Amino acid sequence: MSANRITTNEGYERHMIWSSDGSRIAYSIQNDGGVSNLYIRASDGSGRDQVLIESEGMHKWYPSWSPDASTVVFHTNNPDTQARDLWYVSVASGETAVLVDDEGIQALARTSRDGRFVAYQSDQDGQMEIYVTTFPRSESRWKVSTNGGTWPKWSNDELFYWEGNSLMGVRFATDGGFSPDEPQRIFTGEQVGMGASNMMASYNPEYDVNADGTRFIVVQRLER
Repeated sequence: MSANRITTNEGYERHMIWSSDGSRIAYSIQNDGGVSNLYIRASDGSGRDQVLIESEGMHKWYPSWSPDASTVVFHTNNPDTQARDLWYVSVASGETAVLVDDEGIQALARTSRDGRFVAYQSDQDGQMEIYVTTFPRSESRWKVSTNGGTWPKWSNDELFYWEGNSLMGVRFATDGGFSPDEPQRIFTGEQVGMGASNMMASYNPEYDVNADGTRFIVVQRLER
């Protein structure tokens, strides 16, 4: 296996995510002033970076593509107050809009595979929990987790997240809105080599799931 360098920027690059067709990557770059902005690059490394959103004062982190790659959802971070809100930006025009701006932290948004909903984590009830809202306008919201949650990820018919050291799955129906079932434990971090640490303490998701929810990829912690 060989590695190919895609970007050549001098800044701190992170939070990379593929578009659904695999042709582009969205990611953040921290500039010399310490502010993170969002950019797009062809996944084969050709061409130049496309500026998605670039401004001073607020970090722009953790992009998530809509299924048709027309929109990218992300969360902002105010370095002074540590408040985090959810926004989205048009890939074509660069126009931005607020999705969720409640008190506290709203973070790690992920667009559903049909593009109708966004899952995210929020501490609006005193601890991190998983919520789902309609997209592109937040007209209705549902609390999905029951005992804390972070790192939401979608399959076609299930929403996954971590509750402490356990991966939870929530099946749902979307006829007439969003109707989630009760969360069910799928496996623990120890069972798949992720260790026994509390996943809710981190903003760096260490797993992903395929479209039909049958396979997971995880980051294992190895003893050295």
